Amino acid sequence: MNRWLAVIISVLMVGGGVAGLMKLGVKPEVEAKDESSDEVTLVKTEPAIEWTEGFDLVVDGEASSRRVVSIGTEVEGKILRRLKRSGNFVREGDLLYEVDSSRYALDVRRLDAQLRQADAELCAIDVEIKNTEALLELAEKDAAIQSRQVMRLTDLRAQQATDDVTLEAAQVRELTAQNTVQTLRNSIASFRQQEKTKTAAKDLVQAQLERAELDVERCQIKATVTGRIADDLVEEGDFVKQGQILVRISDNSQMEVKCFLKPDEALAILTQSGREDLEPIHEEVRVDDPVSFPRVPCVVSFEFGEYVFEWDGFIDRLEGTGIDRETRTVPCRVVVPQPNQLRLSESDDSKSKIEFKSLLSGMFVKVTMPMKTGPLVELPLSAIRQGSQVWVREDDELLVHRVKVVHVNGDRARIEEDPVAAGDRVVVSPLVSVKNNMKVAEDPGAGE
Repeated sequence: MNRWLAVIISVLMVGGGVAGLMKLGVKPEVEAKDESSDEVTLVKTEPAIEWTEGFDLVVDGEASSRRVVSIGTEVEGKILRRLKRSGNFVREGDLLYEVDSSRYALDVRRLDAQLRQADAELCAIDVEIKNTEALLELAEKDAAIQSRQVMRLTDLRAQQATDDVTLEAAQVRELTAQNTVQTLRNSIASFRQQEKTKTAAKDLVQAQLERAELDVERCQIKATVTGRIADDLVEEGDFVKQGQILVRISDNSQMEVKCFLKPDEALAILTQSGREDLEPIHEEVRVDDPVSFPRVPCVVSFEFGEYVFEWDGFIDRLEGTGIDRETRTVPCRVVVPQPNQLRLSESDDSKSKIEFKSLLSGMFVKVTMPMKTGPLVELPLSAIRQGSQVWVREDDELLVHRVKVVHVNGDRARIEEDPVAAGDRVVVSPLVSVKNNMKVAEDPGAGE
């Protein structure tokens, strides 16, 4: 009985739940709007105007030296003098350090003495050669006389006018004379070989002497470029080894600015390749680079208090291997070929007295790149909607166009002419919902 009662209660509960769901879960009817109604939306519009003056790309950058030269020592020894410190401006050839040269000076004296000794030995050999040649001349004459004597005695012996003992004695004297001649010739050949050996030894000593004299000169560590000392690594009294880096000099003959371009800015620069005022590329550095920036001229400016200094430069190259992975920007380098030639953006008598003459490494600067383009259309930035859309009011209808934004300057944007043209009325007021060809009208109170 109890089991049947429990089943009945369960069925009633399920039925009640289903009935409640059907009662409360029905979506209330909403009055449908008539899509064909002639409802008009009031909008605020402004005219799009023609822009033919091009525009300036302005990016931030950091100035740096085009190269930093490390100067080391080619000799070892104790630093006797230090003449320059970090931050000093130096010119090529200026003395920076002086290394103890006493050891190398002694080598010069020793090798110079060896060189004089070699000269003396060569002179002695030359004298021996001349003396031996004189003796050889006499020995050759004596050998000729002995040969003629042998020939005479041989004829006399054939005539039975002399004996064999006399003939043999003459032949012995002939052999002795010939032996003397050969001995002297051998001595001359030996002296000449000694002369060659001594000459080679002298050349070796001469080379060692030149090396020692060069080491004495290398004890004077001089600047190899004109620039500013970026880092000095040793002090007076330090012992330095051959090849040790002593100082680093920032070459300021040319400066560079590292800046990062947004993709649309890089694209705008790439479109400037046909300009006539591009900086020429020297033949020795010309390569077939598939991604090379045209050398667009630009102006590098630095704000120093109330003053603004400017330098002329040009876009040189892509930095690194491509797009930066972290910022998704395009790094590039701007070259300032004459960093010592600056100008003030505004001139007056007070500014001309400022002693500031060069672009320095580490300056945060602005790079202004003038872009030359075809005719553009300028309109308020508020007219650019999400997805690069522009709403145009034409014949009391709203038309939605997708445009290509070329440049944004403050609250103004410049776009390509097509599909929006100069004179079109673009919508600048916000709208909750938009569809193409919707009915719109100018808001009479928008200008108040």
